Amino acid sequence: GAYDGTAGVAAAVALAAWFVERGQPPQADLIVTVTRAEESVWFPVSYAGSRMALGRLHPEELEARRRDTGRTLAEHMREQGFDPDAIRGLTPLRKGRFVEVHIEQGPVLSAAGDTFALVTGIRGGLRYRTAQIHGAWAHSGAAPRAARADSVFAFADLVTALDSDWAETLARGEDLAVTFGIVDAASPVHAMAKVPGELGFCLDLRSDDKAILERTDAKLAIRIAGIEAQRPGIQFALGPQSHSMPVQLSAVLLEGLRQAALALYRPLPEMLSGGGHDAAAFAAAGWDAAMLFVRNEHGSHNPDEAMHPQDLAEAVAVLAHWLDHKQDGN
Repeated sequence: GAYDGTAGVAAAVALAAWFVERGQPPQADLIVTVTRAEESVWFPVSYAGSRMALGRLHPEELEARRRDTGRTLAEHMREQGFDPDAIRGLTPLRKGRFVEVHIEQGPVLSAAGDTFALVTGIRGGLRYRTAQIHGAWAHSGAAPRAARADSVFAFADLVTALDSDWAETLARGEDLAVTFGIVDAASPVHAMAKVPGELGFCLDLRSDDKAILERTDAKLAIRIAGIEAQRPGIQFALGPQSHSMPVQLSAVLLEGLRQAALALYRPLPEMLSGGGHDAAAFAAAGWDAAMLFVRNEHGSHNPDEAMHPQDLAEAVAVLAHWLDHKQDGN
């Protein structure tokens, strides 16, 4: 995207520059931190960069394979001049406080006319990245319905079932998001006149409650068993599961930023982050962590992201006021 990640780096540099230009330090040390590999798009490892720095990356995760090359994270690191073996003995960062500024990746702030918001927590995720449905190839005109093992119809059954389960979860006032992010039935042997015998997909479940993720995963297994029973010849293979834990961000930092916003502007909206962010890794490591979301338009993870620099400047001003009026020195 145009601002995903970049806006946060610009905010941190601008905050540091403000104190330097003023010639008077803040009430606490300020370190600008830029982390790599927050996204787990290429490797099935969440928050790889920040967790390495925090000494919380598991050794076996260095052997995770990149989805396009099939080579491990360690191999790619060596190729770029890094030493993956050094990660295993890395001394974790001394605990402090971590604040992350990020564009909002949904339409909530823009629709409400709000420029930025405080983030109260970050959803966890449960993912199946390489799920498959195995059926049987057949002629589209010659195979009767009862004799077909159609992978696309089986997939449609699953999508409809999980959409219903999702709606029921929301109706109970619980938090859940269900996404089938990649769907591919276009294998090299497919053709217009064939019943599809193979389909690949990924499934992304997110919630602010680990128990809801686990319950939805259990319901997924029941749904799959039912589809396999109703459609002879169909077999699901979900493949490895990856996950990240939901976290609540620091109430102490949240209150400090809340008061800073009141002093400068107005009460800020507060919201949950649907996407994963490095702040979750710092919070899980025992740090006080906080986030600010800045208004963004035209969606996220695309080059059309649209953030107004003035909105980012207002968020930075709140951080500056907070740092300038801290009393505890931390």
